[in-house]
Amino acid sequence: AKRKNEGDGNWSKKMKYSKELRNEHVDQMGMWKEMHNRIQEATEDTLQGALEAAHAAITTHFSSGDGRLFNNGEISRIVEDVLKWSTAVHLRGFFFKLSGKINYLFTQKTASRVLETLFKQCQNMLKTDALARSADEEDATGLPTLKALLAGAVTEIVEGDEERGIKLVDIVMHPGGSFALRTLLYVLAGKVPPEKWHKEVVRLTEPLDGGKPLNKLGKAIVRELAAGDIFANRINSTQAAGVVGVLAAVWDGAELHDQVVSNLAAIAKSNVSSRVLEACLEMASCHKKLHSYFVSNWEDLLKAGGMFSVQRWVANCTDEASLKEAVASLKKGAATIYSKWALNVLCGACDGGRKHPGARKDIMELLTVAMEAKGSLFDTLAEVQGPHGITMLGSLLSYGCSEANMPLFKGVAQMAVDKVIYLLSTVAGSTMFEQFVSNAKEKEIKKFANQVRGSYLKITVSSQSAAFVVEKLFAKLPISYRKTIADELSHGLKELMSNHSTKTTVKKLRLEQYKHRYEDWEEAEKKEAKKSKLLNTILGSEAKPTLPADTDDEDEGEEKEKDRKKKGKKQSKDEVTKKAKDAGGAEEAKPSIKSAKKKKKDK
Repeated sequence: AKRKNEGDGNWSKKMKYSKELRNEHVDQMGMWKEMHNRIQEATEDTLQGALEAAHAAITTHFSSGDGRLFNNGEISRIVEDVLKWSTAVHLRGFFFKLSGKINYLFTQKTASRVLETLFKQCQNMLKTDALARSADEEDATGLPTLKALLAGAVTEIVEGDEERGIKLVDIVMHPGGSFALRTLLYVLAGKVPPEKWHKEVVRLTEPLDGGKPLNKLGKAIVRELAAGDIFANRINSTQAAGVVGVLAAVWDGAELHDQVVSNLAAIAKSNVSSRVLEACLEMASCHKKLHSYFVSNWEDLLKAGGMFSVQRWVANCTDEASLKEAVASLKKGAATIYSKWALNVLCGACDGGRKHPGARKDIMELLTVAMEAKGSLFDTLAEVQGPHGITMLGSLLSYGCSEANMPLFKGVAQMAVDKVIYLLSTVAGSTMFEQFVSNAKEKEIKKFANQVRGSYLKITVSSQSAAFVVEKLFAKLPISYRKTIADELSHGLKELMSNHSTKTTVKKLRLEQYKHRYEDWEEAEKKEAKKSKLLNTILGSEAKPTLPADTDDEDEGEEKEKDRKKKGKKQSKDEVTKKAKDAGGAEEAKPSIKSAKKKKKDK
C-alpha cells in the first residue's frame, strides 16, 4: 500500500503482470486438476498412460509460452507431483524442454521449487537412467542423459542469460533460486540434500562426472560473489550465507578458502554466516588458519555479536589438541563469556567434548569458572534461565558416568517431580533426561524411578517426548520397578489410548496385556530379561542390558521357588530311594516313596 501511494510504477506493473498470469491459466485449472487426479487414482496398468498424457500437456503449454507456466502456484505444485511419479525417460524429456530457460526459472518463486524437485528426482534416477540410456530402444528418443542435462544446466547457469539480464549472482541472492541452487550443489556432489542444516549429509552417488561440473559451478559462484564484494559486505544475507555454506560443505576448493580467510573478520561477526565457518572448519586445509584466528580474536568477536561463530569454532575442533587449546583460551576470558550471556559458546564447548573425551575434564573446569559456580555445578546449571543450562547438562551426561560428573547424575536422580514434568515438556529437558537414562548407573536410575513414583501417568501424558523417556526408563529398570510403572499407567489406559502420542507407549509396555492377562505379561517380561542378559553375556558387552534381569531378592526367590517345584518330585524320589537302599532293600523303599509323596501333598 505504501508503494502504491507513492506512485511506484514498478508496483503497478507487477500487479498487472500477476493479474494477467492468473487470468491466463484460470481457464486451464480444470484440466490440470483433472490430470492430477488421474495420476493419483491410477493403477499400475494405467499409471504409465496418465504420466505420458501429463508430460504431453506440460510440454505443450510450457513450449507455447515464455516460461511463465510454473509461476502459477497451483500448477507448479501439480507439476512437482508429476515429477515425483515420473520415470527417468520422462525426466529427461522434461529437463530437455527447459534448456535456455533455466536461469529465468531460478529467479521465479514457484518455478524455482519445480527446479528443486527436478534436481532431487534426477539424483534418484541417475543409476536407472544410465542403465536405460545404454539400451538401444532408449537411444531412439535422441534425448541426452540426465548427467549430460545436469552438466548443461551448469554451463547455462555459469554463462547467465544476457537476453533477460540474469547473472549467477542474481540466482544466489534470490530467495527461491538460492534454495534450488543449494540442491543442485548437493546433487552434483552426489550427496542427499538434508532436510535441516544440522542433519548429517549422506552420500548417495559419486560426484557427477568426476566432480567437473561441481568444480566449474563452485569457481563461478566464488568469482561472482567476490566481484560483487558480497564476501566482505553482504555475506550476512541468508541467501548468500546459505549457498556459500553448502558450497563449503561439498566442495574443497582453494578459491573458496582464500576468500573465507581474507574476509574472516566480516564473516565471523555475522551469526547468519557462521554456517560457512562450520563447514570450513571441518576441512583440514582451512582449519588451522581459522583456529589460529579464533584463539586470538574470540573476545572481540563476542563483543561484535559473533556469538554463534565462536560457538561453532569450539564445537567443530578437529582434534583433541585444538579443543584443549580453545578451552584454555576461553578459560582466560571466562568472565567475558558469562557477563555477555554468551552461553551458546559454553554449549559449543560441551558438544566438542562428545567427540574428544580427553578434553572433558578441562571443559568441566571451564564451566565451573565461567558460571561462577559457588555450590555444585548441577545446581548452577539447573538455575540458569532458558534452555542453555539444561542443554549443557545433557551434553555432560552424554559423557557417561565418571568421578567428575557423578554429582550431576545424583542431582538429576533427586530432582523434584514438578520440575521433571516441566523440563520434559521442553526439547532441551527431554534430551537431557534421555542422556541420563542412557548413561546413568542402575542405582541412580532406581533413585530417579522412586523419586517420580506415583506420577508416571502424569508424566507420560504431558508430552510425546516425556512418553518416550518413560519408555526408555521402563526398559532400563528391573521387573519389580516395571510392574510399578505398568500398574500406574494401566489405571489411565483409556486416557493413554485416546492420546495419539501415547498409543505407542501402550503398545511397547504391553499395558493391555498387563491389565487383562497379568501372568502372561510377567512371563514375557522375565523371558525378555533373560534373553537380554544372556545376549550381553555372550557378546561380553560392558554396557548395561536393554532389559536387565531383576536383581531384587523377592524376584530371585520367586524364580528359585519355581525351579524347586519343577524338580521337587525327582529330588524327593531320589532321596527316599537312597535311604531305602541304605536301610536294606527295595521292598521297603516302596512304602517310603508313597509316604514321601503323601507328606509332600500334605505339605
